[in-house]
Amino acid sequence: GMLGGAVALYMGGEKIDDYLPCKKCVLKLDDFESPKAMAKFMWEMVQDPAKYAEYHEWRNTPYNAALWPKFERVRLLGLETSMCRLITYASIVILILHLCLDYFQ
Repeated sequence: GMLGGAVALYMGGEKIDDYLPCKKCVLKLDDFESPKAMAKFMWEMVQDPAKYAEYHEWRNTPYNAALWPKFERVRLLGLETSMCRLITYASIVILILHLCLDYFQ
């Protein structure tokens, strides 16, 4: 996916821009006349390192979660961060159990 270094291809709802961490990081089918036009652009992009680099410029900018609140919510609740959340919640439960055990002993 995007966080792994790919330029994502997107076909779907118009509000996707609200959920992206950048302005130019996804190729949206709706931005092209046809799938064939998109494929042509992709081929040209692969052949032109400067054009390809334009879709990765956002990676060189410090991430500011406040600028991308909807993306941040998806990122925080995504699969990639699920193990961290699980460990955090488990740690909190263990801490509460220890506090309760200490209190009642």
